[in-house]
Amino acid sequence: MGKGLSSERYNPLYINPKKCWDQLQLVIGTEEDVHIRREVNALYVYAFCLPSCREYLSGSKGEGFLFPWSDLDIMVSKLPPEEISMESFHNDCAYIATTNGCKPGFCKLIQSYAKCDYYSRVEFLQLKQHAGFNVNFDQTIRGPCYSTNFPDGFDCCYALPVHPDSSNVFLRTFKTKFWNGVKLEIMNKNITVMHCVPKGPEKGDDDGHQWLISFSILEQNIVHSLNHVQFCCYGLMKVIIHVVIDICAEIHDTVSSYHLKTVLFHVIEDIHPEFWISQNIFYCLRICLTRLLLFVMRGYCPSYFIPENNLFSKPRMAEKRRIIQENLLDVLQCENALMYCIICIQVPSEKNELQNESRKVRTFYSLCLALRVVNGHQTTYRECINSVLKIMVALQGEEDQLRIAILKYLWLLIMRRIGVIMYDKFVLTGFESYLLSAEVALMFAQHANNFGSIYLATLWYCEGGYKQCIKLVSKTKKNLPTGLLKETVYLKSVVNKCRKGPCNNTSLFENHYVNLTVELHRTSHLFPKDLKELVEKATISEFIVYYKSYAYFLLFLCYYTLHKRTECINVYSELLKSYREYPFRLAGNLLQRNTKKILQILR
Repeated sequence: MGKGLSSERYNPLYINPKKCWDQLQLVIGTEEDVHIRREVNALYVYAFCLPSCREYLSGSKGEGFLFPWSDLDIMVSKLPPEEISMESFHNDCAYIATTNGCKPGFCKLIQSYAKCDYYSRVEFLQLKQHAGFNVNFDQTIRGPCYSTNFPDGFDCCYALPVHPDSSNVFLRTFKTKFWNGVKLEIMNKNITVMHCVPKGPEKGDDDGHQWLISFSILEQNIVHSLNHVQFCCYGLMKVIIHVVIDICAEIHDTVSSYHLKTVLFHVIEDIHPEFWISQNIFYCLRICLTRLLLFVMRGYCPSYFIPENNLFSKPRMAEKRRIIQENLLDVLQCENALMYCIICIQVPSEKNELQNESRKVRTFYSLCLALRVVNGHQTTYRECINSVLKIMVALQGEEDQLRIAILKYLWLLIMRRIGVIMYDKFVLTGFESYLLSAEVALMFAQHANNFGSIYLATLWYCEGGYKQCIKLVSKTKKNLPTGLLKETVYLKSVVNKCRKGPCNNTSLFENHYVNLTVELHRTSHLFPKDLKELVEKATISEFIVYYKSYAYFLLFLCYYTLHKRTECINVYSELLKSYREYPFRLAGNLLQRNTKKILQILR
């Protein structure tokens, strides 16, 4: 690392803080970008949350970052009466938590109304597993989380909420210099911000009774209150750790985002608020990295909320501490290395192209990128209908145009899922009403983006409506963007549209938001039978192909069934061309391999 960042390569005359700050805005996002992401997250959780629980989008994406290497993390918390009272009995709580005999940061749970042993984490996780967390997704258990086995999946962690009365007691005694406004709002509104997570300490819990006291939601509220320089400093630390620590297999996954957030909170307590301005971003960053280095050298990283809890207590951290220390020193001792790190960070070319465009175009692009997080994790018909109704109620009283656009897009996305579910019901039962419902739902859903029609076209193909399928795909094909696509927005068309006259985010989706892949789930029936074996035997839960190639594949099948040889030859040529021209960078070899298989079928 030291040789790669030698100061001899850099000339401070050509690298200045202003240029680095501008680059950082492209990497982390502007204040408006972060605001849009958080609006999407909030409405996404609102729309998909079940009546019986509260769900939180946690982790980096929940904080407002959009790093490609970050997972989607979801915490599911049961609503009352399954709440916890800390240390004392509470009428509204099912459990009492005690920290006696526990490692710092952990507690044991006992039922409030019964004399029994401590509630085991294992029992809790087994109950959740038997409840059938999500039967339509492949899943594995990873510690306290359920992980889905497909690209852009999510980690779901179940937790028990701590009653606001108990968390307010803690908040009143906790002294801070920078988030007192957050503290006051939480206490005044009785917001649930603490949970017990079924994760035990590294050592000293053979019986599985100790639960982690999680401040995840409280921390997220604090991060959301940071000014943009503090937020960017946090994000830049994440980037540097990703390229300095995680890139090395020997020390990968030793220093986590949680450690960085803890360091940031400690530093903000010590540094005057007026110091956190864009001109000082690298001084702020250097102070934070120096504090992290100090913690690493001491082998002690005090938890922000419970200082006696050492976050560096894991054996692997102790084993690799010297190597981590050397890597951090390489970064800090190299003159201009931090600035150079930012200058060299690759940014999608579209972001640079948009710098001179209107605010509307830039906002739409940010909105489309933020919506890539919205995959959804509920799949049953009842859950979808519940979400549809919630969105319709929210739209009635909503006046903010950005939030309206997000809600409408979520509504269309859910309608597509309903269409797939109803078609599955039709295949299994033969009831024509299910087929009609599926068709209507997918007719709505085709407006979600400029190739959302592909699912409706697939339904028509499966039901023998070949001419309808051809007509729909051919019409949509005329609006497809030309050239190589690296992102989700057809920038040329959206720029032309907004230059001609007024435009809004809702109207831009239909023709300018590109869905680059078609995802065929192996538990569904909505895919051409020619792909049945490939879909059902996919190594992941979804068979994913490049959308333009799939469109030509569908057209070929229709023309072949109708015995139109000339059209088959022409479409096959276009299919071959689409495969060769597209770089297939989104899902790597998986997307490329699956797309190539549809060519092999046609041969």
